[in-house]
Amino acid sequence: MFRCNLKSAVFALSLFMLAPTPAAAETLTLASWNLEWLGAPQSGPACDADATEETRCKDMAALQRTMRAVNADVIAFQEVKSPAAAAAVFGEDYVLYFSDRAHRNPQRTDDSEQRTGFAVAKRLVEAGRVMDLPDRILRRSTYTRLGAETAIRLSDGRWLHLLSVHLKSGCSGGLFIGTSDACEDLRAETLTLADWIDEREMAGVPYMALGDFNRRFDEEAAGRPPEERMMTALEDGYHADTRLTLIPSGRQAICWPEDKTYFLDYMMFGEALRPLVEAGSFIEHRYPVDSARRHQASDHCPISVRLTVPAG
Repeated sequence: MFRCNLKSAVFALSLFMLAPTPAAAETLTLASWNLEWLGAPQSGPACDADATEETRCKDMAALQRTMRAVNADVIAFQEVKSPAAAAAVFGEDYVLYFSDRAHRNPQRTDDSEQRTGFAVAKRLVEAGRVMDLPDRILRRSTYTRLGAETAIRLSDGRWLHLLSVHLKSGCSGGLFIGTSDACEDLRAETLTLADWIDEREMAGVPYMALGDFNRRFDEEAAGRPPEERMMTALEDGYHADTRLTLIPSGRQAICWPEDKTYFLDYMMFGEALRPLVEAGSFIEHRYPVDSARRHQASDHCPISVRLTVPAG
């Protein structure tokens, strides 16, 4: 026979209703996007169907549609000339943070200027969860390669350090050591990036370097001994236990497969962040234009990944 003490039942129910509800985990989407010479005035409101590559006219509607499909909380961008050009793509729901390349190189005011930066969801900025940090000078000889750095406060209270990079082109598959000026420049930038990684490893904070590395890491791993690899230089700093994870890895690019099937854009992070990265969440986002109008979008497609952060 089942007996119920009404007074005890009411008391137990009241305790249940007063108990705090466990906070839900937070999901954040991080993305990287090389926008290939995005600037004004060549980035008009729309492109004619017969616009040529020489005009550098960008199909802004296609870029905006792509941005909405990416739907990221934080987007590291590269090859953007001005805040006005970036705002035309990202819209009013993002706050823009730019590298100060123009201030370090005041003579470079033409459309060849390629800047890195971040577009961060306005809700994160308004919640006080964003720190704009000083740029990382990746190559002091010219001051033309600056990594834009920002930090996002995660729901568990930690600060995630992010570095938007655009490394030297011309050495995507080269020997990396002593073979060309481009490879020597890339090596110099790599050693500076390795210092940045080491500093964050020593501090024990989660971090991610993301952007255009201009290196075919899968090809390098398959065809070069460890001492000739860029990845070795990034891991072998003064912090001996650095173990980097690279996304994507072991897959072909689908952005413009008739032109190239290898990646140059990556997300690189250490062990502190690895448990938060959702397995299988990596996406390469294609443009809503065919290959004949590739120059009106970008020669790089945006890539994204999701983090799941336990509540603090």
